[in-house]
Amino acid sequence: EYEDAAGAQMQESKRRRRRRRHKQENASSNEERNNDDDSSSDMFDENEGIEESVSVVEISDKATKHTEFSVKRDFDHSHAIFLISFGKEAAESTLVERCVLSLRRRGAFKGYIVVLTDARLDRYQNEWESKVIVMNPLPEHFLAEDGTQIRYSKSNASLKYKRFKTFILDYFNLDDRLDAVETIYYLDIDIMAANGLGRMFEELESKYGVLKPHEKRNDFLSRMYFFTPLSKEWPLEGGTFI
Repeated sequence: EYEDAAGAQMQESKRRRRRRRHKQENASSNEERNNDDDSSSDMFDENEGIEESVSVVEISDKATKHTEFSVKRDFDHSHAIFLISFGKEAAESTLVERCVLSLRRRGAFKGYIVVLTDARLDRYQNEWESKVIVMNPLPEHFLAEDGTQIRYSKSNASLKYKRFKTFILDYFNLDDRLDAVETIYYLDIDIMAANGLGRMFEELESKYGVLKPHEKRNDFLSRMYFFTPLSKEWPLEGGTFI
């Protein structure tokens, strides 16, 4: 909007200068008329400067209002992203690095990112700044409710790692730095951000009725929000949820 208004103002200024030159070129040789023309020309120059000054102020006001209207919520303090990287294949790949890099650069997200991994902590710990928190899984989360070891078959082996999605809040409770976080986005590590996350946060949370800033709930319960399923065979989209 600012650029369009500024461009229109420049075009108008050019038209004024052309009209002024045209007047001067067609001016009468009569000295009195020439004096009148010079006088009016000076007045025109002075008024033009005033008009342009006013227009610049108006454009600046428009730009300021537009900027104020476009100010987004500060998601960097209220939101966090949770990633899970389990298994030898994930540890040997650069999927986590690529995901985090895209969230920071293209996603422009500066909030906390938590990486839960069964790899050694030093595999990821020295990769990023302090707002990327790397954690190892708790031993009890590998056990069933009765404390026995869970047995997996080939058909459900992936559940060994997927079940950690249900422990997200447990891991957020382990670090005091995450106490201010209100909303957590779980992402699979093969997801990349292609644009700023702020607009996505706003639109998804508006659509699903997620907690708004400073809103208070009376039930003190956490809520989970799943997106449209991929197919009838997969009734819940587990690759991304709130």
